[in-house]
Amino acid sequence: MFSFIWQPSKGDADSNVAKAVKLAKFYSNDLTVDDFSEEILHMTMVGKELFGTVSSLNLLNLIYQKGLQNIFPQTCIALRILITIPVSVAEGERTFSKLSIVKNHLRSTMGQERLSHLILMSCEHDLAKGLNYDNIIDSFASLRARRIHFPSSSSDSSYQ
Repeated sequence: MFSFIWQPSKGDADSNVAKAVKLAKFYSNDLTVDDFSEEILHMTMVGKELFGTVSSLNLLNLIYQKGLQNIFPQTCIALRILITIPVSVAEGERTFSKLSIVKNHLRSTMGQERLSHLILMSCEHDLAKGLNYDNIIDSFASLRARRIHFPSSSSDSSYQ
């Protein structure tokens, strides 16, 4: 759907413009049809000479390195949309994968609240690695102190 941006076919400029129009209509909040199709037409003509054969991320980096983001603003927006799509999809899939692992393994031994907290810790494992568990354990122990203080045997003479 996006490949015509960094792999434009010179002989088929009309096809690239048609794809640009379709993409601009799909992302109408971010791209304008006329400007984006014009940029793709220019990219079709000069893209190979300016950038060579590159990937989408490399093309975006080259546009910024060469200071061409003012000439190809709509292209930059489209490439940023493309680059962020896999991250958002993968994060959701990873979360559901963790949920099924934790839920199957510990299904019968915990309630919903504990399961939710474990899933959160599993998904945010990078943050959890940085926690100081000694402080957390001490804090938890002080909140849940259930010690019963019995009188000492020296002060209670009836048990002797």
